Amino acid sequence: MKALLILVAVLSLVACKSKPVGSSGSASPPVPTPGSDSPPTPVTADAAAAAPAGGELPLSADVLASDEATPKSRVVVGDGFLYQVPASATSTTHEGVPAASATIEGDVADAVLTFWATSEPFKGDLDALVARETKAATDAKAKEPDIGPVMVLVANDVKQNYAKRMTITFPDTIELRTVVVHDGCAFIHHCSTSNVAYVWANVGIDCITRATTFHIAPPPLAKRPHRRQHRGRSSTAR
Repeated sequence: MKALLILVAVLSLVACKSKPVGSSGSASPPVPTPGSDSPPTPVTADAAAAAPAGGELPLSADVLASDEATPKSRVVVGDGFLYQVPASATSTTHEGVPAASATIEGDVADAVLTFWATSEPFKGDLDALVARETKAATDAKAKEPDIGPVMVLVANDVKQNYAKRMTITFPDTIELRTVVVHDGCAFIHHCSTSNVAYVWANVGIDCITRATTFHIAPPPLAKRPHRRQHRGRSSTAR
């Protein structure tokens, strides 16, 4: 566990600007703009490398402050960001990008959610990033995204209207995409599920909940001590 904590702490300190500078006009995975240069190299943490044997990601309660850790969750650490996924999530990949997948028990039926995130050097502002992602989505046959402002956690500070949340309906999937521009980098969090009848009413809130855990420029993870519960003896005198 000690080796794990050292690894994820180092990963969280790596800045996206340490990577080769790419084009700010490239589309983010999984929908690169047709005809554009190759998409930016994803720089998320390798979930398999950041997890102990068996592929399990670290529990949020073990490595995050109590006011940030979401109950029954695990942490995925990337290049300059982290986010939390259900405790049942397993490490996987999504089109070559490290990801996590979990089956969610919805009100109507169970659904599989896939989570992944990327960071990359970016020269534009938030509106430019939204425009890029919107074009990429519609080029991939998605409907016009539903876009709105959302708060995001940056370096332990809650920032209002600093990010945008995009609900995107593709022919086969529905995705909640949270986009942020910070310190010359674009950060994008994805939560995706199959596009079937009533799916968003069924599990959309789960995507929204997980998107709120997207933390930009987080402090290094640290082992959190668990409180021991002591059984007290009765003081009642006979």
